[in-house]
Amino acid sequence: MSRAFWQESVNLLACTISFAAAPGEAEEECCRMARIGLVEIVMTEDIDALAFGAPLCLRGITTSTPTLVVLDRVLSGLGLSGPQFIDMCILCGSDFTPKAKGIGPVKALDAMKKYGSIEGFLGRGKSAFPTWSDELFEEFKSTAPEAHAKFLLNWNLASSSNA
Repeated sequence: MSRAFWQESVNLLACTISFAAAPGEAEEECCRMARIGLVEIVMTEDIDALAFGAPLCLRGITTSTPTLVVLDRVLSGLGLSGPQFIDMCILCGSDFTPKAKGIGPVKALDAMKKYGSIEGFLGRGKSAFPTWSDELFEEFKSTAPEAHAKFLLNWNLASSSNA
């Protein structure tokens, strides 16, 4: 999208709709707004919204059965803290890390329960990941801490659901 087209769209929308331009990832900004109480719910299909700490997330809005996901219930049901949940999501694959080959939600949850963090899990060394190439292991080790910090930033904001 060209800058001129974007600006024209903004000018048209400003006449009738309240909106905010995200400085980065749209989900990240929506979740930040939810955590500080500017919006009540985040509507998205991007599951990273939960990793960004959206207290309430509405998925499937174009289907006949939309789903309300309540983050506190997810954490309670999984028996994880916020930081552990973030690490579980990173292991499952996110917009900021490669997909961890051979690790899905079940193995990621088991890893968080057993090792407590992604650092503890990856601390087992490359030999513990026979399906991973050396490049994938190194890329994952280098991107996971930054992804964790990016996701955690929103969790440190006040939340209307935690107030």
